[in-house]
Order: sequence, then C-alpha cells, then structure tokens
Amino acid sequence: MPLLAPILAQLITLNLGARNEALYIAPTSNHYLDDSRALVALRFGWQHSQLTLTYTPSLILANLGSPPIERLLSHTVGISSSTEISRAIVTVSEVAVYGQVDPTISALSGGQLDPTNSQLQNGGGSGAGAGGGSGPGSTGTAPGTGAGAGSGPGAAQPLVLSRVLRVESSTTTAALAYQFSLADTAGVSALYSIGGGADASSRTVSPVFESVRLGVSWQKLFTPADTVTSVLASTYGWSADGTSALITGVTELWMHAFSAMTSGRLGAGVAVTRGTPVDGASQNSVYPTIDAALAHSEPLARGMLAMSVGASTAPVIDPISGAIDPRLGFTGALGWSKEKFAIGAFGTASVSVAGAGNQGAQDFAGAELRTSYQLTPVLSVDGGLRGAWQVFQSQTVVPPSYAIFVGVSVGGSVHVSGH
Repeated sequence: MPLLAPILAQLITLNLGARNEALYIAPTSNHYLDDSRALVALRFGWQHSQLTLTYTPSLILANLGSPPIERLLSHTVGISSSTEISRAIVTVSEVAVYGQVDPTISALSGGQLDPTNSQLQNGGGSGAGAGGGSGPGSTGTAPGTGAGAGSGPGAAQPLVLSRVLRVESSTTTAALAYQFSLADTAGVSALYSIGGGADASSRTVSPVFESVRLGVSWQKLFTPADTVTSVLASTYGWSADGTSALITGVTELWMHAFSAMTSGRLGAGVAVTRGTPVDGASQNSVYPTIDAALAHSEPLARGMLAMSVGASTAPVIDPISGAIDPRLGFTGALGWSKEKFAIGAFGTASVSVAGAGNQGAQDFAGAELRTSYQLTPVLSVDGGLRGAWQVFQSQTVVPPSYAIFVGVSVGGSVHVSGH
C-alpha cells in the first residue's frame, strides 16, 4: 500500500463512451454500413502531470442487406503521459479484415474517439475555430496506411485480406519553454515517431516509417492583441526500404485578436527539402510556406454562431512512399448552437502542387453537414451528410461519393478517487 498511496491520493477519472452510426453510401456497391465504436479511458492526474490509458474497439459491418457481410474489426490501446515540459504517446492497434474493403468506406465512416473527452467526438465535426495549420516538415496523411485507418482517405486500393493486420505506432514529444520577460518566451521541442506493421506480413501492407523533428522558437508579445512567433524546424523521415526525406523550414507567424469575438493569424516562410529515393539521386528543392486563418463568433437568434476559414501551403513527407509532396490546403467551418441543439458544416481540401506524376502526390476533398441534439448529459443523437473525393498519383482512389448517416453517442466520466 505505501507504493500505491502516491497514485491513489491523486485524481483518477474513468471515461466511458460508445457510438453507433448507420450509413447509406453511394455510389459504392456496399450501400449500407454500420459503424460501432467504444471508448474506455482511465486518467491519473497529479499536480504537474497526468497519465491516460485508453482502449478503443471498433466494428464496421459493410454490405448489409446483401450477403456476404464484410467485417472490419480493430482494437487500439493507447498510453499517453504529459508533464509541464514533455508529452509521450504510444499506440498499438490490431485490425482484422474479412473480405474486400472499399476505400470509400474509410473516407466516409466517422466516429473519431477522443480520450480527452467523456463523449465520443465525431470526425469532421461542425465546430468552427481557427485551427492549426500544417507547417513545413509535418508528416502528411497518405492512402495505404492499412485497413481501418479511421476517418482518413483510406487505402490506395481495396485490401483483400483474411487475416489479422497488426500495426504499431508511437510518438514521443518533449518541449521546454522559458519566459525571459513578460513579452519574450523561448522554446525548444523534439519529436520522434515510428509506425508500421508489427510483423513481416503486416509490413507488406503498412511499411515501417520513422521520423525525427527538432524545433526552436521565439515568441514576442508586442501588444495584448499582437504576438509574433519565429520558428526554425527540421524534420527527417526514413522508411525501411532506404527512402529518406529532409525538410528544414523557417516561419514567421503573426497572431492578432481583432476583438473578443474575432481572431486571426498570418504566417510566411521558406522550406528547403532534400529527398532521396531508394533507387535514385537526391533531389533538392525550395518551397514557400504560408499559413493564414480567421475565426469569428457572435450571438445570433439567442444562440452562438461560429465560423472560420484557413489556407496553408507547405511540403509534407508522405509516410508510405517517403516522398516529399508540397501541398496547398483549405479549411472552412460554419456552425450555430443553442442550448442542446447544434447544426454546422465543415469542409477541407488538399491539393498537391508538385503535379500528378510526383511520387506521393495526393488531392483530397471532404465535407460534412451535421445536426445534433443533446437528449441528456450523457446521450446525444445526430445525423447529416458527408462527401469525399481523393486522387493519389493520378489514380482515383475515392470517386466523388456521399454518405447519409444517423448516429447515437453515449458517454460520461466518473471520478474514481481524488480530492
């Protein structure tokens, strides 16, 4: 008991949640789909740190009403810890696929699980905010990350498997900030991530990819409404086949609060890249980087209206091919909520500016219209319409498609112990 006392004396919270979503997807042959997900999260809190353990099983049933029914099972176990200067995340996933999985299903199914919230948050929700731009050196989402990749674009081609695909990933981040004065703060950060198949058979579908990112920043508060941040960051990524990529970028970011209801940011910089394919010579390139966003909210009809728009351009590293792909991205959100009712729309698009022939080139567009109602503090219902389209290296992965969905979410938190 003396060894357990430091843990039991702190705040311990248990989060439980579940979500079931019924979808009609077109124009695929598997029109009817059922997506069920659950969440169990146990959080240990201390004065300056916290530890969270999560378990998220998922079951997708496709081709309902027209046997044979196709099943996609997944189990994800996560461990995350954070202190005042560091954060570490380790995730282990196991996915079993029976039959042929259409990538359109991955693009249009929802139900993203958030262990930091007692409720199950829905992918592509209607919340409007400034959001974060993708800076140079980030790792881009690419198709082919394996079955059950979640609400992302899906695989580059349908997966035909009758076995268990085991995927493991981990991300460790450490950051330290020092405030020299009320107006000046310096920071340094480091990140290491690795992900891919856990065995030789799984790695043929999801190869191992590793990356390291180092960054330094200087933030200066000029006025209560104006902050300027200078960032120097470098990312190096490599895959098991010998492909490697390096991105080093410098960015100046200005953030301004126009009012209590309106804020925005504007950033610009340059990124220098070096890509080395497994069977070719290294290629060096220089790309401009831009990040801009504007968010506004105001009372409307006894409710709250929120809206945001954003645009960014930066090179990213494709985690499957290891290639560098410069992308231009856009986001937009509009939502209105009043007490227990909410309605909103969200859209996102990403376009490769390197050309369709570039390795890792990806174009994607997705949108969602959703309305929801909170029946009780732990129970909510929602429904709406989603759309998606994706092209990867001149190949149409997801044709223009849409899904009509209805969902039920239940979730809550219990304080197991603490004072």
